[in-house]
Amino acid sequence: MRSVHAGVPQGSTLAPTLFVLFMNDLSHLIPGEIQSSSKPGTFMVCQLLHSWGEQGFLQHIEGVIEFYRKQRDAMIRSADKWLKDVAEWHAPSAGMFLWIKLKGIRDTQKLVREKALEKEVLLLPGGEFMIDSSEPCAFVRAAFSISSPEQMDEAFRRLSLLVKEAQC
Repeated sequence: MRSVHAGVPQGSTLAPTLFVLFMNDLSHLIPGEIQSSSKPGTFMVCQLLHSWGEQGFLQHIEGVIEFYRKQRDAMIRSADKWLKDVAEWHAPSAGMFLWIKLKGIRDTQKLVREKALEKEVLLLPGGEFMIDSSEPCAFVRAAFSISSPEQMDEAFRRLSLLVKEAQC
């Protein structure tokens, strides 16, 4: 008898081939044998992947990769258009975030928590991701997972104005 505990291993989701192998093992289970905090969720994932098959799963992964590539490229275009004079960044090769260093801003905490929110620009101050979040940090994190290219463009236009204001 096999059992699955506490959901899907994270490493498997990062490596499609390992994930397929893992899910093939799951296909031999019946719902009563799945030991998880989310039995319905695990069962639904198992059923979905069983119906997709290996090729369907790999096609889905390729579609997700292409979606995030297009989203990233749209955000980079907006950053190039609006932020080149006030910030620095590097295009990420994976993930769904763009890390931006704001020039002339020692700490982004107040700018993001007060001014950016007033202008409806949703970012996270980089300090939130540091071991000591009280230390000053010139970085912000922008997510490109759900925003449209138009929303990204408008957000970076507003951010550019906020940074220029704060630099004065």
